Amino acid sequence: MNEFVGDREGDRLGLIVFGSSPYLQVPFTLDHELFKVLLSEARTRMAGPKTMLGDAVGLAVNHFSSSDKQQKVLILLTDGNDSGSRVPPLDAAQVAADAGITIHTIAVGDLEATGEQVMDVETLQEMSAITGGVFFRATSGDQLQKVYQSLDALEPQRVDSENYRPRQSLFFWPLGVALVMQLILQFSRAVKHQGRSLGVADKETLNND
Repeated sequence: MNEFVGDREGDRLGLIVFGSSPYLQVPFTLDHELFKVLLSEARTRMAGPKTMLGDAVGLAVNHFSSSDKQQKVLILLTDGNDSGSRVPPLDAAQVAADAGITIHTIAVGDLEATGEQVMDVETLQEMSAITGGVFFRATSGDQLQKVYQSLDALEPQRVDSENYRPRQSLFFWPLGVALVMQLILQFSRAVKHQGRSLGVADKETLNND
């Protein structure tokens, strides 16, 4: 996951850890180094032995509500076996879809596991389908890296940019100011020239007298 984060320059990232209950490990941030530090502190079962999958998605939806970004993506890495969330996973996925959140699910674990460790692939597939996301399965580290590469292709980075274009042409304002200043200058010169002419005429008149 560190490598995946390293390739997502410009993305705002957050991290939710869930077990017996979900909690926000990293709020949305552009500080990827801080994200990696807090990610490295995550441990298996640090949030408890259960898997409150639906509640974790619900917490993600609440956290996304503070974001005004159009692209909202949740990458869900789990075995998919919900342990009794207050909000069932499929209901939580529908709430996420209504909020414009895409969920890509990654099923991890032992395909032959039983009991609480069993992989609920069907639920994860349906959660992705509800939100317009994609389902992946990773049973090894190599497969997980390939999944991250696929996610990079599915969710290309988008750089925010703003362009400003005036609604009305404004070039005539400086042109008009320059024209007015030129007219004032010419008028001032004309007045001074007329004043000097009158002075000469008055001198000539006095001499004749």
